[in-house]
Amino acid sequence: MSRLTKLTAIEFTLFRRDIASIVLPFALPLALLVGFGSAPDLREADPDLGGYSAFEVFILPIALVLVLAMMAISVFPVTLSTYRERGVLRRLATTPANPLSVLLAQLIVHVGVVVVSLGLTATIAGAVFGVSAPQHIGGVVAVLGLGMLALYALGVAIAAVAPKASAATAYGLGLFFPQLFLGGLMVPAELLPDVLARIGEFTPVGATMHGLQDAWTGAGVNAWHLAVLAVWTVATVAIATLRFRWD
Repeated sequence: MSRLTKLTAIEFTLFRRDIASIVLPFALPLALLVGFGSAPDLREADPDLGGYSAFEVFILPIALVLVLAMMAISVFPVTLSTYRERGVLRRLATTPANPLSVLLAQLIVHVGVVVVSLGLTATIAGAVFGVSAPQHIGGVVAVLGLGMLALYALGVAIAAVAPKASAATAYGLGLFFPQLFLGGLMVPAELLPDVLARIGEFTPVGATMHGLQDAWTGAGVNAWHLAVLAVWTVATVAIATLRFRWD
């Protein structure tokens, strides 16, 4: 077993001990599906939505993007900052298991949990609530993959600039809720003032949300949204590289 594999197994064991971290990624999207899926009107086809229901166009994408954003920019940076604050990374720097391996192991565990959560949420939406399969499954995978890169890169950047875990919590939440609003997760983007809706498309959450809606309904993913996610990834990786410290 390689060193990274051992570290990943240890990180997964620690992750499982945090009840909130292991329950929220699955309970939150399921609660959204059950809560809104119990309203028959939301599941009826709407001609104004291209024959799709509001549940397919809004609720399912919200459930998928919400759990991704929450884990990447709210949970992940706090965990990493806590390791630094407690001196875990500094102590690991003196062992063969260098801190970079710990970072990779944490990312592997987080991404694995998020991927399982997204897959389970989409499966339940289709099997229980009759959501149609995505029109462009490749586009859905590409948008979620790029969205994951951009949001986890932002999470690493938050951990890089936050001096303490409490600061990482504040920074993460400070970026999380505005993006939910501007990105159309709290209020459909169509109901926002034009300038706010446009700003939301420049955020990683908003670009992921719009791209996912377009890919799922076959409207065609706007290359602009993919470019926004790529720019966020490059910019936040650069910030993390310049500012990250192990102790």
